[in-house]
Amino acid sequence: MIASMALPRSAVLLLGLLAAAAAGGAGWVLLREEPAAPVDPGTGTGRTPTFEGGGGRIPDGPGAARGRTDPDPDPDPDDDRDLDRPAEGPEGGADVEEVLAAAARGDWLEVERLLSAGGGTADPRVTKALLLGLQDDRWRNRVADIARYLKDPAALSLFLEVAKGEGNPMVRAAALSACAAMGGPGVLEAAGDLLRSEKPGSILGGAAALALGKLGTPEAARQLTDLLRQRAGGPHAAALVQALSEVRSPEALAAVGEMAMDDANDPEFRAALVRALGQTREPGVLNDLLRASRDQEDEGIRGAAYQALALVGTAEAIQELVTVLQGADNQRRHEAALALGGTSSKAAGPLLEEALGGALDPVLKAYVVTALGRTGSKSSVEVLGRIAADAAEDGNLRGTAARSLGQIGDPSAAPILVKLLQDAPATEASLRSQVLGALRSTATAAELPALERMLEGTKQESSEWFVLKSLVEQLRRGGAPLRPLQSK
Repeated sequence: MIASMALPRSAVLLLGLLAAAAAGGAGWVLLREEPAAPVDPGTGTGRTPTFEGGGGRIPDGPGAARGRTDPDPDPDPDDDRDLDRPAEGPEGGADVEEVLAAAARGDWLEVERLLSAGGGTADPRVTKALLLGLQDDRWRNRVADIARYLKDPAALSLFLEVAKGEGNPMVRAAALSACAAMGGPGVLEAAGDLLRSEKPGSILGGAAALALGKLGTPEAARQLTDLLRQRAGGPHAAALVQALSEVRSPEALAAVGEMAMDDANDPEFRAALVRALGQTREPGVLNDLLRASRDQEDEGIRGAAYQALALVGTAEAIQELVTVLQGADNQRRHEAALALGGTSSKAAGPLLEEALGGALDPVLKAYVVTALGRTGSKSSVEVLGRIAADAAEDGNLRGTAARSLGQIGDPSAAPILVKLLQDAPATEASLRSQVLGALRSTATAAELPALERMLEGTKQESSEWFVLKSLVEQLRRGGAPLRPLQSK
């Protein structure tokens, strides 16, 4: 069985598309990822998988009776005649009978494990099983992602038939996602037709946008950018930007970058394209983002470029933001600081530490300190500890530094935090609260005696007493520090 129960990235992104559009006021319907009915212990599913008119005919397969594992009585022996490897067996194909048995049980994690380990299969019975699996309310997105392992020459056309048919939009959306995972002729046209014909914000419209992004060809990117041009600034722009962020073709990304840099285009449209480039997190888009950050006077485009650089997160991208942060233009400095506060790039740590060594406005410094909590490592503990312990610094900044130490979660920060808690006046309740929170992810048994003494001297039943008591009890039990707020 696969160790992780996490949803495939395609499913997560489709859910993200729906959520983004819903936030804009559209009536997006969320794909269901939980069982629609009590799970049948004999089948492992929440319903008997009957075809709900999802478009096209789903042929009978091993899942139809949930437990039937007999082979197709009349398989076509020529279906895999043009493949480089057999459909199954020791030369690399998946063991089809095991796959079919797992599909009959509704055990899609096992199906995925078998197909991924075996290099896929061309057996049409597995295609039929996956088509039927689209009816599984809980796992249909996983099933759609598994379709990338199908080598059956007829698979793509069968899934396209479902996607382009009539009926259950959830099934059709999953079928279209499967088509994008497989790739091939007809997917671009089907996704484009649905994107143009469906109402903005519909489940199929979102699936079509995501399918084009997954295809990632220049033609697919052009269709997405054409629609984004029409809807820039509208409630559905975020969903289209997220779909564009799936593009990986260097040629397609170059075309998107060229449109983003074209002064003839609407500024809102250009800013949306810049955001999409950043969300790809591809180093190949860096030059376009640097141009947008340096050459654009439009605040929307420039701000989007700064945020995009923080997402790409290479050393060059972070250095650009640090350079702006240390510049003379106050507006740009604040934009760069805001962007740095959202980066999670490990490359940022040393550069941010260096920036804190210079003269920075306390407000800007707080953004940098926040960023170090997300990106820093043990090397950042010293610089953050100095800020947290410096009584001359603003109290909010010291609290932010303490929180960042807790996010890094290195035990070497615990002595610094204990000393800070001992010295901080009772009137600085916010700072003390941040320090206590940070100690929960850094303190070890070495800090227990000092914390016990502080607990004895703290007013009982106060909020700080309860937190200290919980921390002391955790350490007395020999418990390890809690996981940092930001996983490292």
